[in-house]
Amino acid sequence: MRSVWARDTLPAAFVVPWLLECLNPVLKSLLAPAAVILIGIVIIVVSIVFNITAQVRDIVIVLAMLAFFAVGVAMIAFFSVLTTLVAKLRDDVIGEQVTPILGSARETATNIKGSTEFMTTRAANPLIKIISLIAATDRFIRVVLGRSGN
Repeated sequence: MRSVWARDTLPAAFVVPWLLECLNPVLKSLLAPAAVILIGIVIIVVSIVFNITAQVRDIVIVLAMLAFFAVGVAMIAFFSVLTTLVAKLRDDVIGEQVTPILGSARETATNIKGSTEFMTTRAANPLIKIISLIAATDRFIRVVLGRSGN
């Protein structure tokens, strides 16, 4: 007795999708170029048999020109969309992310500048004056007592 799931008992509507699912993705990607090559071979054979090669050549030239024109238009559209996207991303990134970071960096630099000025005027300058006064007093005492060595 035959199995219910035997291939010859399955309807064709089920077998074709199942077969396409089982095909390797590489084979799927080769189907379209193989179809184009097969159609080209059929056109060449028909044009040779009916002696219309010049007309077929002219038609192929016109179709190739239209294909190149379509590719050119697609490339122009692609680059214009890409340019617009880059400009929008640049504006968004600079406007929303970089500008606040620059403002924060500017504020930090201002705070550091203020802290440095404060430390210079309140700590470093008085300390330098005190050390200079001590050094001058020490030198004065050495000169007065006659011990003017280094």
